[in-house]
Amino acid sequence: MTIHSLQEYIKYQWKAMTRHGVHSPFVYEFIEKIIQNKSPTSFDSNSFILIPADKKNIQIEKQIASCYLNILGKVIAQYEYSKLLAVSDDNEEDGLQCDLLILSAEPKVWIRLFNRYQPLLNQGGCIVITGIHKTHRRTGKWNRICNHPKVKMSIDLYGIGLLFFRDEFREKQKFVLRH
Repeated sequence: MTIHSLQEYIKYQWKAMTRHGVHSPFVYEFIEKIIQNKSPTSFDSNSFILIPADKKNIQIEKQIASCYLNILGKVIAQYEYSKLLAVSDDNEEDGLQCDLLILSAEPKVWIRLFNRYQPLLNQGGCIVITGIHKTHRRTGKWNRICNHPKVKMSIDLYGIGLLFFRDEFREKQKFVLRH
């Protein structure tokens, strides 16, 4: 753990909310049905389309801690996401509609990947970004993406960040949630 990630963890612990004090019905339900639901959920990385396709050795399970994989499995089940895409680096593959997008690339290409793949998200889709607080650069890029005008809601779970794109959200909302 770097000094930056330790500082970010302390900030996270200080800011993170539980369902008490959350005024968003969507986030309250997210906490109830996903975070506080202790039943294990299977996460099948084989159901993801991997970009680039020639990198069959990309293993999402090695890039995301098991507690976050459990959360992702519940997100997929809760919101009935069926078109799943995982992007590990910058390439020229376009045209793939998806419900859930995982960006596990290096932060230097996050914004480029976000701009390329965000328009391909189906209505109500979600982008997951891994390791958002590992380094100062990652935290900065995460904050920059959260401020993008198309992002309607961001949820910071420390190890991963979730970005939701739903028309039902009228104002931009940012949440730091304890899991």
